[in-house]
Amino acid sequence: MVIRIRHRVVFSLMAKSLLALGLSMSSATSYAGPLANDQSSQFIFNLDNDILFGTDSEYTAGSHLIWTEQKMDFNEWLFNPLFKPLHSSLSPKTDQMDQFMLATEIYTLRIDNDSQVKPLANTGWSYINFRHIEAYQGQQLGMELNLGWIGPGSGGEEIQNGVHKLIGNRNEKGWDHQYPNQPTINLHVSLQNDIDNLTGKGFQSFYTVSGQLGNFSTNVGAGLGINYADNCAPNFFDNQLNTIKFNKGWGWFVYSTVNIDYEIYNLLTDGRLFTDDRPIVRRRNFWPLFDVGIGFTYNQFSMNYSTKSTPQYYDDQPEKRFRYSSLNFHWGF
Repeated sequence: MVIRIRHRVVFSLMAKSLLALGLSMSSATSYAGPLANDQSSQFIFNLDNDILFGTDSEYTAGSHLIWTEQKMDFNEWLFNPLFKPLHSSLSPKTDQMDQFMLATEIYTLRIDNDSQVKPLANTGWSYINFRHIEAYQGQQLGMELNLGWIGPGSGGEEIQNGVHKLIGNRNEKGWDHQYPNQPTINLHVSLQNDIDNLTGKGFQSFYTVSGQLGNFSTNVGAGLGINYADNCAPNFFDNQLNTIKFNKGWGWFVYSTVNIDYEIYNLLTDGRLFTDDRPIVRRRNFWPLFDVGIGFTYNQFSMNYSTKSTPQYYDDQPEKRFRYSSLNFHWGF
C-alpha cells in the first residue's frame, strides 16, 4: 500500500508539472487524432536491431510485445486516480486505450581504447509495462509503469547468443563484464500537443514534453514529430510509433520525429543506485534521438520500418553516430 501511494503521488506531481508546461504552449483548437479502431484490440510486435549497421554496441537489440485494448481493468485501477484530477485542465476527452507490454532489451557498451574496441559492460533488461493513454481535442496524455530486471537474470546473454547462433554470427564479447542482478522500476509521463498550422489534409504535427523517474533512467525530455498518412492514422507515444487506426484496403504513412532528453541518471553509465557503483564512462547530459519511418497497411494489418540515429552518448564510444533499425507489425482484431 505504501509503495502504491508513493508512486501515485510522484506520478501526479510529474503529470501536473508537464501538463502546466504543455498547456502554456498549446493553442485553443486542434485536430483530435484517433488512438485505434473503436472497440477493437491490437497486437504489436516490435524488433530493434543494429545488424544493418554492424555495430553491436550500446543498444544492440530489443523486442517488444504489446497488447492493446480500449480498457484493461488493472490499468484503469492503476492510472485513473492520477488522470481524474487532471481532466479539468484538459480539453474534452475523445478516446482512451490501455496497453500491456512484455519486453527485453540488450545493451553492449564498448569503448575505443587506443584504436582497439574493447567491451565495457553488457546487460539485458527484461520488463513488463502497464500504459494508459487518453486523447483529448488536440492533446494526448500517457502514463506508464515499468517493472523489470537487469543483469544475468534478465536472460540477455542467452537471447543474444541464441539469435547469433541462429543467423550464423559469432557470440559477442563482454558478457563477463555484466551488471549484477537488480530489479528496476520506472514511472513515465508524456504529454503530446498538436501543432494546428501543420495539421490537416493527411498531415499531423505535434510536440511533446515528458518526464521519467526510476532506478533505470531518470530524465526530462521534449520532442517534435510530423507524419503524413493516407487511408490510415498512426498514433505516437513519446515520439515513437505506437498504434494505428486502420481503414479498409491499402494505406501508407511516413513520419519523422526528434526527441531530446536531459539525462539526470542512467543505470547503464552511472552505476546502480544505493550501491558502491561509480560511473563507468563520462556521458553527455543531453541525448537526442532522430527517427524516420515508413509503413504500409492493409485492412487490419500493418508493417513499418524505421531508422533511428543518435550522436555519441559517452566519451570514447566507438561510433561518432550510433544507428539502429526498428521493424513493427500491427494486427487489429
